[in-house]
This record gives sequence, structure tokens and C-alpha cells, in this order.
Amino acid sequence: LNVQGQNCLRDHIREIARPIFRARVAEVLAGEDDIDFYTEIFLDAILGAMLRWIMRRDCVPPDEFVSDFFSCLISTGKYISDKYIKS
Repeated sequence: LNVQGQNCLRDHIREIARPIFRARVAEVLAGEDDIDFYTEIFLDAILGAMLRWIMRRDCVPPDEFVSDFFSCLISTGKYISDKYIKS
């Protein structure tokens, strides 16, 4: 996982995941102009978290990682919504 450049697992995962994430981001952020920018931001966050989790010696089980990750996303989204979006 620490290898960079040709045959880098991180780049391989990114290339496979990009079209999947792009489709989902385009669905969620319909009407936004720069879907590619948002796709890269989400890929950076998710892949960074996932790779950091995999590389830990004492990593939590996958279901706990996913639960914690989504809890973080939902809590952050709720905070932003409550603070900055006026109903």
C-alpha cells in the first residue's frame, strides 16, 4: 500500500472507483457544474480513510469502520445543514 507510481494499488482502486463515485455524486449533486471536482474530493476522503484503516495493525472490523465512517459523514452533513441552511 505504500508503493507509489506504476502498479500502485491506490491508483488502481481510484481508477476503478472513479466512475462509480462520479455517477453517485452526479445523482446527489444534480445541477452542480463541476461534478469531477466533487468526485475527486469524495474519492480523496474515502480512499484516504480506507487506506489508513487497512494499514493499522489494530484496525477495527470492516462493519465497524463503515458504520463509523458513515456516522462521521451524517453528523458532519447534519451540522452543516443545521448551521448554514436556513429553512
